[in-house]
Amino acid sequence: AGRKPIITRWVKHEQLDVVLDWVKKELQKGAQAYVISPLIEEYFGVKYPIPLSYHVALPDFSAGAMENWGLVTYREVYLLVDENSTVKSRQSVALVVAHELAHQWFGNLVTMKWWDDLWLNESFANMMEYVSVDAIEPSWNIFEDFQTGGLPLALKRDATDGVQSVHVEVKHPDEINTLFDPAIVYAKGSRLMHMLRRWLGDDDFRAGLKIYFEKHQYSNTIGRDLWDALSEASGKDVAAFMDAWLEQPGYPVVTAEVVDDTLILSQKQFFIGESVDENRIWPIPLNSNWKGLPDTLTEARLEIPNYSKLAAENEGAFRLNTENTAHYITNYKGELLDTVLEQLTELDTVSKLQVIQERRLLAESGEISYAELVPLLTKLSDETSYLVAEAISQVVDGLDIFLDEGSQAQAQFKALISRLMQKNYDRLGFEPKAGESDEDEMVRQNTISLMLYADNEDAVTKAEAIFHQHKDNIEAIPASIRMSVLANQVKHAETEDLVSLYLDTYVKTNDGNFKRQLASALSNTKDIATVERVLAELKNKDVVKPQDLAMSWYRPFLDKPFSQGAFWTWARENWDWIKAALGGDMSFDKFVIYPANSFKTVERLEEYKAFFEPQLNDMAISRNITMGIKEISARLDLISTSKVAVEEALAAVK
Repeated sequence: AGRKPIITRWVKHEQLDVVLDWVKKELQKGAQAYVISPLIEEYFGVKYPIPLSYHVALPDFSAGAMENWGLVTYREVYLLVDENSTVKSRQSVALVVAHELAHQWFGNLVTMKWWDDLWLNESFANMMEYVSVDAIEPSWNIFEDFQTGGLPLALKRDATDGVQSVHVEVKHPDEINTLFDPAIVYAKGSRLMHMLRRWLGDDDFRAGLKIYFEKHQYSNTIGRDLWDALSEASGKDVAAFMDAWLEQPGYPVVTAEVVDDTLILSQKQFFIGESVDENRIWPIPLNSNWKGLPDTLTEARLEIPNYSKLAAENEGAFRLNTENTAHYITNYKGELLDTVLEQLTELDTVSKLQVIQERRLLAESGEISYAELVPLLTKLSDETSYLVAEAISQVVDGLDIFLDEGSQAQAQFKALISRLMQKNYDRLGFEPKAGESDEDEMVRQNTISLMLYADNEDAVTKAEAIFHQHKDNIEAIPASIRMSVLANQVKHAETEDLVSLYLDTYVKTNDGNFKRQLASALSNTKDIATVERVLAELKNKDVVKPQDLAMSWYRPFLDKPFSQGAFWTWARENWDWIKAALGGDMSFDKFVIYPANSFKTVERLEEYKAFFEPQLNDMAISRNITMGIKEISARLDLISTSKVAVEEALAAVK
């Protein structure tokens, strides 16, 4: 991971000695190998308790990975990497390996007593994967991956009324799989652990973990056992601080405004869509960049007088939640907002991302107009960081729901995207440059993807040329631009032979990332024959493994207006088969979640309700059905209230 990769090869047990000799020779020639276990041993203060740790990739495996003690098993895409790989895929492998190794302590050495404390396993392992990889390869700035991936996932899902809390009561075995919500027990739980780690300080946090492992090794625990160990090490009442965050669903929005020279900070639960406010309160770490404020907001409203004096004693725009580690968002109002936006380009990259994410969430909730995001985008044309490029992509996804295919507003939006990305496009182009950073590669991916989304003529032409250069071996297209090149070819030059090439290559390749790229590229089809051809293969396990059905195939085709209807109909007509093939698998509920992520018409909402409401008694999917209805309804309300304003804002861009 990181530099010259070692190629992972299939190996039989009796050949391990041969492979180890080969690895040693590769290392002597300069290949890089990172050993994560000793780092975790040092961090936890407790040795790995068994003499071996095998890591095996399985060609058909429903989970991402499984932390069996001494023999960790993986889906191939989360362990195997070759020379033609993206930075993101290498980072993904490193994170998953670190996650599973953290489970050797959190989960195996000490195990939760019951499923309601699943977060003791998953939230901590998710946190430790970032801590570990950051220590091993600091040049990756791996916490940026969390800021752009897990974090927005958590913030969006946790804002829907009815979402589960991190610690949730489990009354029936059928509820267990629903606990493995990547947005909640993984992403939100991980963020809460990062928040706690910062609140305690890393030294006290580590000392508390050592106490916890030494006291409870080879036994079962509840959350209170961990809080007690951390309190013993730090002298702080950890349970009093953390209980509200783990036991309550959702998270707060802190409103910051100045009235009559008084800084007013107030908190309330943040919702997107229909909700019932139960007046929940959290102990919120303010983590301000200004001095003179309390560390924690513990009540619904706090008034701080003499704002002008406070401002004179501090520099820069007033900000809360610096480093974006605590689980809340901020709604700056009036002069506070004006100052933040005036100084936006001067902020650090995490803060820029944070401001953009928070404004988008506020727009999703209707707290502000979505049209306000359009002029915000225009401030970002000179940004070269990955965090800002990813923030732009997220806003593009959000604005796209308001645009009709082929409309003048869509043409204006695409022209804006082209102008926004032109600097990075000119700087990076399609081809990697000698000595460029990993961040440049990731920015190139975003840039090319957005330029092709915008139908930029130069980008389309160059992508087609690269495809034809590699038409006899499309797997050899540089992985960092391969997804965009493959999708562009379907979008602009689809033929029956091209579809056959993609499907045949999909079956033959052993590269899991490449498989995902091929499937996603095909979703750009505008030919009903292609849609029907793909649908005919979905139940063919020689082509599509059940493990890949939801994420690799159903989701991208469902996201595209052209193929959405056919794939939605297929899922309903084949529901019994889907349930038989995937019921009990952690991907089963994705067939409830993905339509809710995509649908944006009244017709689709009614179809969703008609199909899923009769299944509300199925505990494996009932919560996601209820949340899905709310999610689609919220999107419809947003479109009806903001569509015209967004179109006007796009027309006003010069």
